[in-house]
Amino acid sequence: MKNKKGISPVVAILLLVSVTVVAVVGFQTWYQGFQSSKLVEASQQSGNSGLGSKIETIAANNLYFDYEGTNTNVN
Repeated sequence: MKNKKGISPVVAILLLVSVTVVAVVGFQTWYQGFQSSKLVEASQQSGNSGLGSKIETIAANNLYFDYEGTNTNVN
């Protein structure tokens, strides 16, 4: 009878992969919520400015405005 101490390498790798997947999905979910809340906040602030501009989206750290019918990119 063998004396086994610890877990097998296969089980250790499966646990590591599963923890990594859960962490990545959790971070992605948090980041999307954070980005969405910042978009709403920025849109509300731009709507209160009275300039007639509206934030359409945030992509790759760029704000895209719709200023009186024209789509404008601001870095």
